[in-house]
Amino acid sequence: MPPRPSSTLQFGSHVDGAIRAIPGAGRRMLCDVSNTVFLTDPADYNGGELLIEDTFGVHEVKLPAGSTVVYPSSSLHSVKEITRGSGWGAFFWTQSMIKEDERRALLYDLDLAVIAIRSRLPDHDPAVLAIIASITTCYGSGWRCRAAAAIGGAKGPAGCTPRRPPPLLLRQRPK
Repeated sequence: MPPRPSSTLQFGSHVDGAIRAIPGAGRRMLCDVSNTVFLTDPADYNGGELLIEDTFGVHEVKLPAGSTVVYPSSSLHSVKEITRGSGWGAFFWTQSMIKEDERRALLYDLDLAVIAIRSRLPDHDPAVLAIIASITTCYGSGWRCRAAAAIGGAKGPAGCTPRRPPPLLLRQRPK
């Protein structure tokens, strides 16, 4: 959607539509993920904060120009009125291969866990390698199961059997 200038425009609380027409394509898409791009420096206007509600409360977002916030399209959200200056923003929607917000969040958390472990612990430690292997196996299985269903594979989410992670082998400490 093209950016919209605003000096008085605001958006009340809403949830983005689940299905959108693709202009000129004669098709529709499922909108799982909403994206808001901030195009104006925050110092150039007052107000215009994006408010996103989730199970942990309301998050107020106003980012530097060129920054994007990504959130589930099923989130209740609104935009505060701009009281000074003019704020520009662009927004668009994407269709994820992982339909459920909770499953996308779980896969994201697993990815962050691997990044955190790798940044803090040595890769040459067999225990670290075993932990990373277990997490990445779960992560990969989650993507394979959901993606197979999304692209019409033979096994949907109910029939997808994740690979078993390798056993976690820890050396005992000498007594």
